[in-house]
This record gives sequence, structure tokens and C-alpha cells, in this order.
Amino acid sequence: MRRALRIGIYVHHQGGGHAARAGAIGRALGERGAAVTYLSSLPPESLGPGESIELPLDTDRGSDPGETPAELQFAPLGSPGLARRMAAIARWIERRRPDLLLVDVSVEVALLSRLCGVPYAYLRQSGERDDPAHRLAFGWAAGLLAPYPEWLEPEGTPKTVRDRSGYVGAVTRFDGAERPSPGGRPRRALVLGECGPLTAEIAEAARGWEVLGPRRVDLDLLARCAVVVAPAGANTVAEAAFAGCGLVCLPQPRPFAEQTARGKDLERHRAAMVLDEPPTPGCWPVLMEEARDRRGALERWADGEGAGRAADYLIALTRASSVPASSSQPTIPDAASSAGQPRAGRSPQRSR
Repeated sequence: MRRALRIGIYVHHQGGGHAARAGAIGRALGERGAAVTYLSSLPPESLGPGESIELPLDTDRGSDPGETPAELQFAPLGSPGLARRMAAIARWIERRRPDLLLVDVSVEVALLSRLCGVPYAYLRQSGERDDPAHRLAFGWAAGLLAPYPEWLEPEGTPKTVRDRSGYVGAVTRFDGAERPSPGGRPRRALVLGECGPLTAEIAEAARGWEVLGPRRVDLDLLARCAVVVAPAGANTVAEAAFAGCGLVCLPQPRPFAEQTARGKDLERHRAAMVLDEPPTPGCWPVLMEEARDRRGALERWADGEGAGRAADYLIALTRASSVPASSSQPTIPDAASSAGQPRAGRSPQRSR
């Protein structure tokens, strides 16, 4: 009997999107018989089912890494926290002998994995990722997991990156749940994240709309809202798309211009109303109605099956990567396709 595949998932501890995505992928891997371990500084209960290794933080010398080679992102000299963090990962590799590590995201952890003889898949994100550190992480990876459909790939992405990417569609914590119907919803808007301070202004300007301020979000709440007003975070956009909400988004400053790039993707496909800055109050009624009319385009972003396709891709990648070092580089595997979502690892005709 073939033993269960052992797959680790490294989860970055800043923001909620990494944990939500990792938990969904981990659950899908477990359903397919893989043994999953999460490695993160986040508490285990915020991740998914399976073994968790809680990592020491590497910010004991502050958030500034100091002088760092261009090929690295955060490797502060003289940091005991960094040493303990990397040692914990190396000990887990020695003890568990994983078949693959999904890295979401850290260039340093990716390189450590490969230096310990473990292939890794690197999770791609929106934004300007052509710096030396990302090029190194992409180059050493066994494969690149892209949690969005390929038709959202920017025109300027190098062919070498495209060809090594598994496009699985958006991954949300709601994957596998029944998708809410977008029809028949009242004019109700939900304001989230850094857009929270706009709640009162929107409520005053958008007469005829019920406007809810920031709160704990679940699928039932989203299913009762027609529009979400929020930053352009990957998790927020994907959840609004799956829930059938319209979206007014104000991209926020993030490393590598991540949200700015995602906002451009949304605007290019007329999937949301994208604003560089808060509008004059009188614009809100029109923005809300237009966002509601664009729900159909936004729904294509997430179909609820991204986690399953990601799990299939990682399992296939694990098996493709278990070749002798003397062999040629393994072919990047396909992941299962679904309606409106391209086959991972392929380059179907794009709608632009």
C-alpha cells in the first residue's frame, strides 16, 4: 500500500488571507489522503486540521531587516528569532521527511526547504514580483501555484513564469460550500477593513441602502449583502466573488504594489468599481448600483473549487518531483479544470 503523501504548508503570519487560503488547501489535501503539516507563527486554531508547528517570530530585532542581499527579503543579521525559526523548520524536515512544501510566502523558507532536499511549490501573488528575491524563489521551485484564473494573468508576465504556473482559480475558506444565489438581495452594503471609516459617509449619501460597518464576516452575512466596500485584498475579493456580491474597492498600499495590481485586474475586466481614493459623497449611490451590476463579471473570479484544484495540483507536483536528481526537470502537472476556470499548467485561450 502506498504511504500517504506528506505535504507541509508554510503560512505567513501577517494578514488573514494566508491562513484562510492555507486552511482551505490543507483541508482539500486531507480529503485526498495527504498528511498535512502547517508551519507558521499563527496559532494552530487559526489554520486547518492536521499537525501544526508553531514557529518562533523572527522580528526580535524589529521589522527592519537591515542590510540584506537583494536575493533575500527578510534575514536580519544576529537575530536569535530567525535562527530558532529556521532551526524549527529544519528539525521538522529531518523528522517528518516531507514530500513537498507549499510556501505561502517566504523566499528564505523556500530556499531552506530546497537546501534540505525538499522540493517546494511557491505561491504566486499579484504585484511587481520581478525582483531578484522572487526570481530566485521562482527559479528554484518545483512549481508555482497561482490562486487565480489564468485570464487574470497580466500581459507582461514572463512566459517562463506562466509555463511553470498552476492556475487553480481563487481559493477561499468557503470552498466546497453551496454558492449563494445573487438574486433577490436587498440594497445592503458591507464596509470592511481600512474602508471602515467611510461607513457613516456612505450611509448618509446612499439613501435607500442599508450600510453595515466592519464586523466578523461569514458566508451567511455576505449572502445577505448586495455590495461589499473594501480594500483589494486577495481574500476579500475572492470571498465577495464567491458570495455573489458586487464590489467597490479602494486598493491600499502594500509591498510589491499587490493591491494596486489586483485593482487594475478588476478594472480591466470590469469586475468591480475601483477607486484610487474615497470619492465625493454624492458619488456613492452611482458607485453602489454600478458595482451591483458588475457582479456577474466578478463571480468568474472564484467558483468554490480552487482549493480542490490546488490540492490536485500539489499532489501531482509531488509525484512529478520525486524523480532522480540526474533526470531532466519534471513536467509541471495539470490540475483538474472546471467551468470558467482554466486547466492548471496549461495556456488556454484567454478572454481579455
